[in-house]
Amino acid sequence: MITVNGKEYPMWSQFVENKEKWIGGSLEDFGDSMDRAFGMLDDERLEEVLTEIVDIELKSNGTDSAMFNVVGKNFTCGFDVEVGGVTAGEDGWITFSGYGGHKWRIKERKNEKDLNDFIEKEAKPSSVEDLLDTINDDNKGGLFFLDADTGDIKEYEVPKEGEEK
Repeated sequence: MITVNGKEYPMWSQFVENKEKWIGGSLEDFGDSMDRAFGMLDDERLEEVLTEIVDIELKSNGTDSAMFNVVGKNFTCGFDVEVGGVTAGEDGWITFSGYGGHKWRIKERKNEKDLNDFIEKEAKPSSVEDLLDTINDDNKGGLFFLDADTGDIKEYEVPKEGEEK
């Protein structure tokens, strides 16, 4: 257990002491109440709010408290342990809440799964149209569409001459 300024922090120590299972995982920042009110964090800025975890630390914050930080390649999220905590979130993630309603979450590294793979497969595209444009650009010769009944992305089959679709 880690001691900072003469106090033990069992909850935050477990993240630092087991950081190897988090390093290489994902850190996603949902911002605070002001970020959300001004629309500063949206699906179009995924690269700015999602990064790979490179370290987890618990360090002194003044003379009588501690700061818990999850350090990412592109940004860091954290809080003073007196005002931050764990909150409800999605399966597979641990979600934190801190100053001013700041919410962020972490996910364990998965068998050397890289961040680009995560962004491509799990992050929400800014719009269905953008996703379809990306798929259609990457698959020259094929045209894809969103099936409104199933929600699946399907390849459009061009009818042969004389055939109706």
